Amino acid sequence: MPTAPKCAQWLTVAVVALSVLLVGCSRTTPGGSAVAPTPPIEPTAATAPQAGGPGEALTADSPVPVTAAAQAIARAAEGGRYAFVLFHRSGGPSADPMQAPFSQAKADLQSKAEFTTVDVDKDADAQLIDKYGIDRAPLPVILALAPNGAVTKAFTKPADAAALRKAFVSETTARMLKALQDGKLVALCVQGDNTQHNQESMDAAREFAADESLEGQAEVMRLDPGSRGEAPLLEQCNLSPTLREASIVLLVPPNTLVATVPGATTKAKLLSALQQGLAACGSGCGPSGCG
Repeated sequence: MPTAPKCAQWLTVAVVALSVLLVGCSRTTPGGSAVAPTPPIEPTAATAPQAGGPGEALTADSPVPVTAAAQAIARAAEGGRYAFVLFHRSGGPSADPMQAPFSQAKADLQSKAEFTTVDVDKDADAQLIDKYGIDRAPLPVILALAPNGAVTKAFTKPADAAALRKAFVSETTARMLKALQDGKLVALCVQGDNTQHNQESMDAAREFAADESLEGQAEVMRLDPGSRGEAPLLEQCNLSPTLREASIVLLVPPNTLVATVPGATTKAKLLSALQQGLAACGSGCGPSGCG
């Protein structure tokens, strides 16, 4: 039977206008009492309206002007590296405390990421400012962007290299965040060499994603519970690395887990689990997400 978790949130980063958050995989017990969410690993999802489409990564082909910041983000994406963008206001409060550790982190992490700054008082980077809703955010703030364009974390306090390393997430996590930030539903298929009913579970997930009621707005992804690199995401979803039955975790934007369906299942059961999970979220939920 599917588990229908409450729509609880692990973490809301203190950037209200950005709506940068990660909603946790908290669940309810059969008796209806809530199970406390697992502490987050820090990835966050950007859910604010974005110019050029939600979650769309900037590239060298983006509409002009292509600024130094946009070029740095494009270089990072093309090289499979992260980008850290410090948005600040010249002479604004707390600007200096953010700059020093940011500059030091650049020296420490330059092989893994591009570092760039954006002065929000200058018009040149209006595209980036609009994309992430920075004009409505408390400043300064650092956004961490994965190579695929997903926002994995926002920092509103001084962050050194050790802090920024927490923004690096697994490829599956980045793909999941990107899909959710694009406004899509995710069917995360948790299965590996030691789980049963893998094919039945995957077939059901694919049929579910292809259902016309979802209007092509669902993505199917696979998470191997035996992969050490995926351990944080697995833990966040309250699933064990020794999982014995393939399970499907259904998430909707901004990043709300609405159901976990273990074992052999069907498209019909997944659609029913989705409907039940959305109903538990309240009137603010629909096929495109909660909020």
